[in-house]
Amino acid sequence: MIPKKKGCILFTSSVVSVSYGGFPHPYSASKHAVVGLTKNLAVELGQYGIRVNCISPAGMPTPLAARTMGVVDLKQVQESILAAANLKGVMVDCNDVAEAASYLGSEESKFVSGLNLVVDGGYSLRNAVEDRPATPLLANPTLGQIKAHYEEKTKKFKAKTLIQNSVANSIFPRIMGCRTAKEAWNRLKVEYQGSDRTKQMRILNLKRDFESLSMQEDDSIAKYSDRISLIVNKIKLLGEDFPNNKIIEKVLMTLPERFESKIFSFEACKDLSTMSLAELMNALSAQEQRSALGQDKMTKGAFHVQNQ
Repeated sequence: MIPKKKGCILFTSSVVSVSYGGFPHPYSASKHAVVGLTKNLAVELGQYGIRVNCISPAGMPTPLAARTMGVVDLKQVQESILAAANLKGVMVDCNDVAEAASYLGSEESKFVSGLNLVVDGGYSLRNAVEDRPATPLLANPTLGQIKAHYEEKTKKFKAKTLIQNSVANSIFPRIMGCRTAKEAWNRLKVEYQGSDRTKQMRILNLKRDFESLSMQEDDSIAKYSDRISLIVNKIKLLGEDFPNNKIIEKVLMTLPERFESKIFSFEACKDLSTMSLAELMNALSAQEQRSALGQDKMTKGAFHVQNQ
């Protein structure tokens, strides 16, 4: 591949590479290692035009999976996988992995490298913090089903332990009395994000701060841009959408008189609805620098005449 400056390497790992708990340590370590090798090789071989990717499927309805679960019918395996997945109403089969491999091996993915493509119906995205009951055991369960049921029941306790171990010592007493991971998560959420009512009040106050913003004569474009970005980003972090055209309109309306000529040129030549804040600020900053340079030349010229 290296002499030809082209090629594709495709590894197979497992959904275990992006999920934690409930799997034997050697198995989990080996699957993470495959993904690490994929990314390392992608960096090393990229200079030769060689793409390196990985597929990480969840459980698939295969005879091996059926034997592991202690069942005969592959449909039972499919139903078990579907129950664990976040994506509902879609029946998984081995062709899903084959299609993923076909894509990563084709020219359609010619600019894709270092990717770990997870084919798991959203299993790895499931929020282990959710306090939902474990799937009840079927009648006459097999050993594999009993083991899976036990692991599902213990997930909530693992999630609670992870939350407790992740917070600082000063925060731990606040969630120490929580009985479930969901309760601890909600308490932390209210503590740091606030309730819905509190969040709306914070958004309202930030919008008021935004409306009262104006650029003073001694302000630089960079400082004014930082002030605007700080408020806008705080609003967006609280989940509130803030249209770009409103930000552009606010900037243009609050600029000092020395920028009037630039504003007129923007309105005449630019589509303000598609202009970004960065583009606007860069243009204004360039004019500010040119004005400062011209003012400096005038000052030096006046000083020179005065000395003569």
